[in-house]
Amino acid sequence: MAPISRPIRASFGLILGAAAGVSLLTGIIPWVLGMVLSVDSLWIRLQVAGYLNLVALIWAGVGAAVGAFPGSRMGSGLLGAAGLATGLTLARAVPEAHWTVVVLGAVTGLAYGSVGGFLVGRVLERQG
Repeated sequence: MAPISRPIRASFGLILGAAAGVSLLTGIIPWVLGMVLSVDSLWIRLQVAGYLNLVALIWAGVGAAVGAFPGSRMGSGLLGAAGLATGLTLARAVPEAHWTVVVLGAVTGLAYGSVGGFLVGRVLERQG
């Protein structure tokens, strides 16, 4: 089987990155913070809804970079950093957030991005 070209891998990385960023924004962060704060996660989703376009664009760009230069380390590092930044930003968007909530958001984003980046980088590695 012929190896997949770099532009095609970058395109797949772009799509996977954008989807992962939207998932982190709309599902993972609100769920984790909702459990810790003992509030409905829908309220948190409404607080961070304005960040959807920005998060999707940033994660799409980072996902394209992971697709263009694949590898489990590269993917884990790049998407982990994007997850850390996203988690910090979204946790700070919650009004009156205590520092533990901000740290929890950052750790959640870092873990989600690192594991996801490892998988995306591994899947998009050049074979052959």
